[in-house]
Amino acid sequence: MKDRLKFLSIYYIWMLIGIPLGLIFKSLNIDVNSNFNLAILNFVSELIIFTILFIIYRKYFVKDFKEIKKTKGYIKEVLKIYVGELVVAISAGIVMVSLAGIAGVELLGSDNNNLARNLLKSAPIFMAMGIVFLGPVYEEGIMRLGLRKGIKNKGVFAIVSGFIFGIMHVVDNLFIVLTLPLLGFLLDYIMEKKKKNKYLISATSIVTYVCLILGGYYLVHHNISSLISVSELIYSITYISIGVYFAIIYLKKKNIFYTIGTHMLVNTIATIFLFFI
Repeated sequence: MKDRLKFLSIYYIWMLIGIPLGLIFKSLNIDVNSNFNLAILNFVSELIIFTILFIIYRKYFVKDFKEIKKTKGYIKEVLKIYVGELVVAISAGIVMVSLAGIAGVELLGSDNNNLARNLLKSAPIFMAMGIVFLGPVYEEGIMRLGLRKGIKNKGVFAIVSGFIFGIMHVVDNLFIVLTLPLLGFLLDYIMEKKKKNKYLISATSIVTYVCLILGGYYLVHHNISSLISVSELIYSITYISIGVYFAIIYLKKKNIFYTIGTHMLVNTIATIFLFFI
């Protein structure tokens, strides 16, 4: 329970920190509609999350870093993991394009990627520091290290880690983003119990969760059409696939710096492309 509370604490701070910081910026008469100011706000948010994460999980970071220092061929291993990530991303991209064609959805780039491109060009140094260094550390620290401490079942961890990682990168709806970890913990609890019908209970839990999300959103907004779009679902496929892949790597290596290193490499290359496109 303690590990789950730690995860939920840092996760919810991550998801919601923009709200109080945005209010502080507005109280200081700082225009948050400006791309440059928004980039600064984003950097401050990331720095705070990075700091809190390190305080919570510092002993694990220190332990894993000491192990990496003693390991030969770390860079070579990260490059191999990166090649695997490329294979996963390309395969997921093919599926994504195929589904988009079937659904008749035009792929114009996710809103988050488009926003990141604009902010990067407005404040390249701050954004690059966040995307290349801070982001990979706290994202892997939360979604792999922290979540693994709270979820014992390996299969549930890999799937839930991938889904949360994918959804939160594409979907902005807080109804979904804030409740997915709770579903993950419930599924983990069920799967760890020695019950013959645990798969049926898990499936029922997922259906119940979806119904509650749809029902709750309808009660608040009186419609469900804006809950999540087809294009957002399609775009999430790539991120979910990469998230599951990173989770599997973490389960195999049992050291967070393998996924952090790979994530940094992925983001460095992506940042270069985003900046010059």
